[in-house]
Amino acid sequence: RRLAATRYGELLDGVPSIVTPEVTPEHVFHQYTVRVLGGRRDAVRERLARDGIATMVYYPLPQDRLPVFARLGGGCPVSDGLAQEVLSLPMGPLLAEETQARVAASLAAAVTDGR
Repeated sequence: RRLAATRYGELLDGVPSIVTPEVTPEHVFHQYTVRVLGGRRDAVRERLARDGIATMVYYPLPQDRLPVFARLGGGCPVSDGLAQEVLSLPMGPLLAEETQARVAASLAAAVTDGR
């Protein structure tokens, strides 16, 4: 998974509006989650779906917005913003390099075409 994460990082390096996670020896990359900047995450996700690429938004609500924490009040503007940007790409130990290249190319086209 770290190798796949490293590959994604290389393939997505320099793609505008995409922020990739840091690859560290401790990170096992159960998910590979990027940030899609500019408020276009959902449009990008739809474009990837049309290209046959499954993605996931695992945490659409920040923790402080969950009903169990509603009584605490407050708010976290940073986590609110991040919840609108996160998008998890296909990830796994057997993910083929060709598949990653296709995902990265589709993602790059999605963020570039909508500008």
